Amino acid sequence: MENSTFYNLPPSPNPVLTPVSLTDGTGIIFERLPQQLSNQIDLELKSLTQSNPKKANEYLAGHIEKEFIMPPFQELTNYLNNKAIKYSEIYPREINDLISKISGVHPNLEKQINKNPKDMWERGILTPEKCKYQISELWVNLQEKYEYNPMHTHAGLYSFVIWHYIPYLMEDEKKFGPGKSLNSRGNHNGKFHFFYCNRSVQSVDIPIDKKWNGMMAIFPSWLHHEVRPFYSSDEFRVTVAGNIFLELKY
Repeated sequence: MENSTFYNLPPSPNPVLTPVSLTDGTGIIFERLPQQLSNQIDLELKSLTQSNPKKANEYLAGHIEKEFIMPPFQELTNYLNNKAIKYSEIYPREINDLISKISGVHPNLEKQINKNPKDMWERGILTPEKCKYQISELWVNLQEKYEYNPMHTHAGLYSFVIWHYIPYLMEDEKKFGPGKSLNSRGNHNGKFHFFYCNRSVQSVDIPIDKKWNGMMAIFPSWLHHEVRPFYSSDEFRVTVAGNIFLELKY
């Protein structure tokens, strides 16, 4: 049985970090990107799509034709590193648990840890203070009408998604998509869903639309999520996503 939480975050026009706790000391953090960074992403995406970008489909779960590897750039990397630090401060359990289980560790660090990360962790050789975050995987999804991203998880310690450009409004999705006769709680066209277990399956349903342009979320990489198809626009739904790993500082 699935229980749903409808999370209607009122997206602020300014960068305001908003944590949403789920269960057992974990959660999601939301924030609107600074406008200067959104503008830089726009330029990077235009440059990428005008070149011959490497397709990312074989690495991703999406039923989306246009998925491309996106080279990280310094402004975005700095921003995400800072948000990863903030996430670990708000939800420290994630970094403690995942490092001790060697999950979410960058391959370079995994080689140094060898076969007993738990021992290194308990002896203080491997701690969050001795690690740094590494944005080593980054991609862009150009999602078209009727395409979707089924439930999946990511690699890494944390993952993120940036809703760069959403071409529709929830009101239009309710009018024109399948299930248009359903009430607002039953119509999931165009939404983003997180899933987790707390005795029963729980979901966080987020009505992502134009109001969310420029918003981002960071969440633990194990957290299942999906993107439902949209029906009311012929434009691309443009998102940037990626994974955040750990490396040693020295």
